[in-house]
Amino acid sequence: IFKAMALTTLVQYFQSVPLKTGKNAAFDSRTDVLNEAIKILKATEPILDKTTGAPGLVSTINYKNTVYALLARTYLMIGDYDNAIAYAGKVDLATKSVFAFDQISPNPIAYISITTNNVFQPVDLTLGLPAALAPANTDGRLNFYIKPGSNPTLATGFFDSNIKPIPAYLPGEMTLIVAESYARKDNLPQAVIELNKVLTKTAATDAYGIGANLAPYTGALTKPAILTEIYRNRCIEMYMSSLKFEDSRRFDRPAAGTAGAERNRNWYPYPDSERNNNNNTPADPKI
Repeated sequence: IFKAMALTTLVQYFQSVPLKTGKNAAFDSRTDVLNEAIKILKATEPILDKTTGAPGLVSTINYKNTVYALLARTYLMIGDYDNAIAYAGKVDLATKSVFAFDQISPNPIAYISITTNNVFQPVDLTLGLPAALAPANTDGRLNFYIKPGSNPTLATGFFDSNIKPIPAYLPGEMTLIVAESYARKDNLPQAVIELNKVLTKTAATDAYGIGANLAPYTGALTKPAILTEIYRNRCIEMYMSSLKFEDSRRFDRPAAGTAGAERNRNWYPYPDSERNNNNNTPADPKI
């Protein structure tokens, strides 16, 4: 699980990544890296039913659900929508799977960025979205991720305490993976059905208490409109999940260097620590 997460995280930010360690390791393509992550996760399937209570495993992580969730996420990234739908559907949305923290091993986002009050906080209630996509004032997820009434705004959710756990995935992510996959397969009615599950979900019916509690989708029944609404809800439902950079590219949001740009880069430059020690490090992307 952790190796697959590392690989899929790296290829969200860098155009290519070495799959092997060693002197002057070759860089592998994004497709090859994603396929390797899928291979790693798929290799665990025969033993998933035997993981409960096994020694050496993290007790707060539900391995079966997490493997299925990561497969759904990775299949979506690589564009295999049938498998994305299939594996998202295998996840038990009522079961939590979290990375646990304590005062000795604190929640890193809370400890480094949020609870200090002098490093990072949400700028406002738009959650980083342009005005046209900003959450409605009545969106129940605002009070989950932003401390109600705070001025300036303060983050809450999973990140306002050093000992709060961080989910390995969210139930809403799985539903939105299914919605997006159906939309990209041009099954728009089914995409809207899945999207509405997130829009109308209440805090009481979500494993983590995340609920928009909004009316069903009433926008245009076109592929671009539905995909835009799915992107909007991914950004709100999964706020601070680290998946937005990948989402921004996949949904073809305005890129760096264009009018109304919503991100300042398309890919990150390779770190000097890699370039200075690996002659095979590719040239940095222009943006």
